Amino acid sequence: MNNYIKLKKPIPNIPHFLKEKFTHSESSYDKEEIGKFESLREYINNTDKYPVKEKDVENFIQKNELTGMNLETLYDTEVYWLSDKCLYRYLRACKWILNDAKKD
Repeated sequence: MNNYIKLKKPIPNIPHFLKEKFTHSESSYDKEEIGKFESLREYINNTDKYPVKEKDVENFIQKNELTGMNLETLYDTEVYWLSDKCLYRYLRACKWILNDAKKD
């Protein structure tokens, strides 16, 4: 874990050659999509530990049976990827099915 660069905020100076290649497009979301995003953000903000084994994820999401699961906190590098933009990408990739986005 010590080999990773720890970032608590975005990179302040993006190289010019990368900025030239980037084209920003504004995304607009309806009320239902924003509500699903807010639910996903609340879920992530209120969850301290997550399952380690993929087979435990479905029970973890549905809160059916948590006994016998190996739960761990996320590494700083994993938390870094849970930005709002990333969560919207997860939701779009999961066709706006909230439980599917939580599993990924």
